[in-house]
Amino acid sequence: MIVRAILILGDGAYVFVRDITRGEIIFLKLPGGTVEPGEKLRAAMRRELWEETGLKGLEIPNEPIFINGRIAVYKIVAPNKSIKDLHRSSYAELEEPAALFPWEIRISEILPSHRSILGAVLAA
Repeated sequence: MIVRAILILGDGAYVFVRDITRGEIIFLKLPGGTVEPGEKLRAAMRRELWEETGLKGLEIPNEPIFINGRIAVYKIVAPNKSIKDLHRSSYAELEEPAALFPWEIRISEILPSHRSILGAVLAA
């Protein structure tokens, strides 16, 4: 199972992760990753957000906004966090956090498999 977050900071910026493992093409993706064996979804989301963005103490909702047999997507609003709070942890060697305001987001720069998730939330 995979967990992903649509994370919105207090200043209105959306948090992405730059995936720098794809050669010259750098895609933005939603923060998250694989749920470890025996790990609960919320715990995995909390861990992945810390690993990829450096953010701790985020309130993770009890239920994701979307879930199927492969992926769970949480919408997380962090009113007390801002762009300056983001940093890359030592676990994210090939990724770095990025924050964009809605008017700065170019869907073509988002990892293709994450575009429909983000598009649906931005349209709502």
